[in-house]
Amino acid sequence: MRSVLSLCLVVIFVLPALVWSISTAHFSSLERAKMTELELMSYVLIADFDLRESVITMPVAVLDERFNITQSGYHGYIKLNDTLIWQSVSVTDTIEPAKLPRTGAGESRFSTIEHDGETWYLYSFTAEFLNYNRYEAIHFHIANHARDMRAEHAVFTRTLWQSTLVISLVITIVLILSLLSVLLPVRTLIAQLKRTRQGQQSQLSGEFPLELNAMKSTINRVLQEEQQQRERYQNALQDLAHSLKTPLTVIKGDPALPSSLHPQVDQIDQIIQRQLSRARFSQKSGHQRIALSPVIEKVCESMHKIHADKALNIMYDETQSVKYAIDQADWYEILGNILDNACKAAQKRVKVTLKEDLQWVVLSVEDDGQGIPLAQQKQILKRGYRLDQYTEGSGIGLATVNDLVDLYGGKIRFSENLPFSLSIYLPK
Repeated sequence: MRSVLSLCLVVIFVLPALVWSISTAHFSSLERAKMTELELMSYVLIADFDLRESVITMPVAVLDERFNITQSGYHGYIKLNDTLIWQSVSVTDTIEPAKLPRTGAGESRFSTIEHDGETWYLYSFTAEFLNYNRYEAIHFHIANHARDMRAEHAVFTRTLWQSTLVISLVITIVLILSLLSVLLPVRTLIAQLKRTRQGQQSQLSGEFPLELNAMKSTINRVLQEEQQQRERYQNALQDLAHSLKTPLTVIKGDPALPSSLHPQVDQIDQIIQRQLSRARFSQKSGHQRIALSPVIEKVCESMHKIHADKALNIMYDETQSVKYAIDQADWYEILGNILDNACKAAQKRVKVTLKEDLQWVVLSVEDDGQGIPLAQQKQILKRGYRLDQYTEGSGIGLATVNDLVDLYGGKIRFSENLPFSLSIYLPK
């Protein structure tokens, strides 16, 4: 996007400024050329002019034919003091002598004047001629209509703009193609990373430009090391759980074990099974997309039976048909723990809502219980922590939910006001 913006700035501001600079330089060069042209024409008049004993002599036809052709656009004037003493045949509409400036002997001036509502270029030069032993200042003026030169400049500017637009279009197309050649591999790389995160592939594949191949190799090495680390973690948990399983079975089968210790032994067994299960789902790299609502409906039915003594009104609000890439067993575990806690806390009502937006799939469970105080909301997600009103359970339910949600890259949020609700955000 920044590259496209830079390109737009160049096209909108830099190129017009460049065209303006070139056009201005071209106009200045035309004016300098015009001044040189009129200066040379003034030398022709000076060569043809003669003043002897107060008699002015000028040929009928001067050397420069442009002075001899009517409506040639070139005018020649000669003044003595402020009196016009000669004008060329080409003059059809005489410029007022007052508009013709006076210059000092040997001095020249190039300027523009307005005549009959139009602009003319004027070159003036003063030369001295000997007359009765004294020098007379004779003023020579060459005028040329500006329309031809300005028409030439307009054609040049129009051609320059056309060429610039064509060049800009070509540059834009080339830059866009260059950007696409860079961005398309980057987009492909990002898409593969997303599929890798979702478990649809384990490594980045395909050919990339030289600059991205090194990145692809590095990412693949990181993914491979992460996969190996997860395998080592899983194996370590499985080895630990299996090594504890046989002694625990012996302890549970020992008739001498006091009955008061049976709940604690069962709790240890549950924790071992939970760690085995966690090793299972932490190893997973991807899942098929499943419909979430059927599982929610089944869990709600189960909660009706489990908490039948409370006669709860458990409502499920299916605002959207949502599918998500998650293991069905994990989804059951998340829902079972959250709904079970909500039913324990509720007085009469539990409401489940499922929706999605561009970024998240959101599951919200609301109950009309006392809620969880703000000071305890973070603590409740810790393993072994249990609220006072929950007199049963090992205190690992919400901690397990937190582990699962974290593995899927999600987050858990609590409401601050009543009615209390717990929301789970799973990234899309």
